[in-house]
Amino acid sequence: PWIVPNPRLPFQRRAVEGRGGSGGVPFPGAAGDRSYPRRQGDALPINVDIKHYYGRDAYKRGDFDHARKLFERGIEMNRRDGRSWLGLARLHARRGDDDAARKTFYSGMEACKKNAHLTQALGAFEERRGNAGLARQLYIQATRHNPRHCASWVSLGILEQRARKFDSAREAFRTGSAADPSNYYVWHAWGVLEQECGKMTLARRLFQRGVQVNPDNAATFHAWGRLELAEGNTSKAEALFLRALSAYPDNSRVLVSYAKLASEHLNRAGQAQRLLDKAIKAHPRDGAAHQALALLFARGGQLARARESFARGTAADPRHCPLWQAWGIMESECGDVGKARELFQEGIW
Repeated sequence: PWIVPNPRLPFQRRAVEGRGGSGGVPFPGAAGDRSYPRRQGDALPINVDIKHYYGRDAYKRGDFDHARKLFERGIEMNRRDGRSWLGLARLHARRGDDDAARKTFYSGMEACKKNAHLTQALGAFEERRGNAGLARQLYIQATRHNPRHCASWVSLGILEQRARKFDSAREAFRTGSAADPSNYYVWHAWGVLEQECGKMTLARRLFQRGVQVNPDNAATFHAWGRLELAEGNTSKAEALFLRALSAYPDNSRVLVSYAKLASEHLNRAGQAQRLLDKAIKAHPRDGAAHQALALLFARGGQLARARESFARGTAADPRHCPLWQAWGIMESECGDVGKARELFQEGIW
């Protein structure tokens, strides 16, 4: 059916404005991409947008069967629109079917020639599975497909940074920021790199550029705040953590960092406990928040409450190894070596 685009609806607003992916560059064949004209017989782009929108919604809700049908229908409507291929590949990966995910990625890349989004996404898929060499090749291929696709440059930069190839990482971030200066994440990632390299002044400038691009980006305010805390600038760190929480009040990582600042540097144990209680309420399965609360109690000599917090945390997030280790260290310091050994072993398993 023919549909009149309504900019008030999110999936149709993207179609009207022509935003098909990160960095503002549409997918080949997606609405708004004039470089890839629609062929006779292709579905109207807005109808593919609708399938993709509801497919993503079903995926987020965990209704994978319905999401799969919608993505497959989107592919039938226009095989040259990469979004449905990407959604279907990610769905297979989420279900643990890596073979089906790879097959879908490569089928999509065959149907959507030189699609940087799909190529970069396949690189991320392979990187998560430990295939760093293949991931690097795919990221480089994606940047050749579309030199303006900032996400590919960022992915390549982070991969190089993890490999301790700092010069290559820096060059990737520099190229990505030139390709899309409005992409806040490239400034964030570059700032993290320079902080790791000890270039704090440059890192500050990059974080500042990132929050100028996106004033509601809690992650960059948090990273900048942690830098200032590490440098001993507690007042500046507190201001940045508060700015991050104004953008994302329930961000457990920011709450944990602010609690650490409050308890260890500002002598505000009560405030720290309130911040950690809020983090756990918002994210009950966050092992780091449980660990921070347990350690707060331990430092205050409240060992029984510390054990209760460790127990709740390990029940909520049994795979959080540092939580088991912290509990084991506490028991070891209390003289219960046998209990400590059991807890260390749980962390290893």
